[in-house]
Amino acid sequence: MSADPALPHKRARTEAEDEPAMKMELKHDEKVWLDDGNIVIVAQNVAFRVHRSVLSLHSEVFRDMFTIPPPDDEETIDGCPAVRVSDTADGMRHMLWALYNGRTFPEHGQVEFDVVAALVRMAHKYQISYLCDETLSTIKELYVEGFLDFIACKPRSVHPRLTYKVEDAFQVVQLAHLTNTPSLLPAALYLCCTSEPFCNLSKNLQCFLADRGSSQFPYLKYLTEEDIFRCLSVLPRLVQVKLWMFGTIFSGISPDCVENAMCKAVWSSVTHDKFFDGTMHSPDGPIDTNCLETIADDVMRSTLLSLDGFTFCYQCSNRCGEREDEARDTVWHEMPTYFGLAIPNWPESES
Repeated sequence: MSADPALPHKRARTEAEDEPAMKMELKHDEKVWLDDGNIVIVAQNVAFRVHRSVLSLHSEVFRDMFTIPPPDDEETIDGCPAVRVSDTADGMRHMLWALYNGRTFPEHGQVEFDVVAALVRMAHKYQISYLCDETLSTIKELYVEGFLDFIACKPRSVHPRLTYKVEDAFQVVQLAHLTNTPSLLPAALYLCCTSEPFCNLSKNLQCFLADRGSSQFPYLKYLTEEDIFRCLSVLPRLVQVKLWMFGTIFSGISPDCVENAMCKAVWSSVTHDKFFDGTMHSPDGPIDTNCLETIADDVMRSTLLSLDGFTFCYQCSNRCGEREDEARDTVWHEMPTYFGLAIPNWPESES
């Protein structure tokens, strides 16, 4: 591998053609430059020297491209034919490294979401089906199979497989449309609804009227108008479900309660004081749409502090936890319908 900062061009170019090149001098990529390669891919100002046979083996797009006879004035770099692409250098580097490394991600540990997202886009564009499937499976570990566990984590960035930032969910919506993977949409749209700007409409309403890419929330650009409409339309429903969740979890003491009088007093405090203090918000404040978060332990912990050490007995606490698990499972099962989505093979409720 090489990292020569300047790459010589073989054929003469006109002054007009050379002007962009003068502004952006080409560099060897430090990670993917193979001295025995026979073709150079140029993305932005970075050149990747690789093997035509490897690209043809993995990518239908490159395979078809190489069947086209080259022009008489074909550009070369270091004696190799050069192909210029519109991709980012980072995206091309991630894709080529995955093709040559033989393993897309380490078997254990977190993977950066931005790397996974870039690989999904590149694999889809260049029709590398196995790579697209593998990267989408990594995203599904958070946004489908493990979503209920993830949404219960505090902080949310502790998912064992994939890093998480608020704006990632907006990108996942776009990737779901791009790759026709609708199973990613319920969780991704839900996370959008629980994030700015949707959770604070009175403060952020103007951003929906401005150009989405130039607003204070640039990640809105990943959503289509239909996506935004879905999110805005579902907010009242999510608030309603949030209230239903609270009422279901604390619907009464357990039949096996061993501290009847104390638990009834705690239950009365929870269903009156905690309900109105913890779930209602002023009209001009944030909207609590996070109906899938776990609240039973937090409510009982705060009750313990506010009632001088009194809280539910073990049986009642355990029953509240069971109700919460059942309610969250039900809501997750119904989540696609909230957004007007029909998801094939969506998991059924276990409740």
